[in-house]
Amino acid sequence: MLKDLQNEYEISLEQSNVLGMLNKEPLTISEITQRQGVNKAAVSRRIKKLIDAKLVKLDKPNLNIDQRLKFRFFIFYGGKVKLPAFFNTQKAQLPL
Repeated sequence: MLKDLQNEYEISLEQSNVLGMLNKEPLTISEITQRQGVNKAAVSRRIKKLIDAKLVKLDKPNLNIDQRLKFRFFIFYGGKVKLPAFFNTQKAQLPL
């Protein structure tokens, strides 16, 4: 099913792996870098393409908690944020 997402949004295997990680939890660029074992520039390019495709958005943290910028995986449909059906999660409908 990730193959369908790759084809539809023209994203690489590495970018779809980032989506898989972000589906589980919000992550910073540094956390993604550690998990993928590549440099920050490579991860930044991957994230930028995913943001441009509207698959990922920047999540600004609560001011009283961790101040690092984190990314979340979302797909936007008709004013609502929904995760693709093949990602079985409780975060299926979050407000914009």
